Amino acid sequence: MQIAFFLPANKVPTSYEDVFRNTVSEAAKLGVNVFPTTVYADFETAIHNAVTTVWPGLEVNACLYILDRAGG
Repeated sequence: MQIAFFLPANKVPTSYEDVFRNTVSEAAKLGVNVFPTTVYADFETAIHNAVTTVWPGLEVNACLYILDRAGG
């Protein structure tokens, strides 16, 4: 299993698409094929749409990430 975290500058679907496409492109330069079978993401619809645009037919599972901003 591989895991990747992305922190885009905004939550626009095209920004997510750019991140995914650039990841695929850079990995290809290393001889690595990036074609996930499942993506886990929060409930942000922009990322779900971008995933299925870049990888049609891919399964997207939603999960809730809770960040403790108080630090404890």
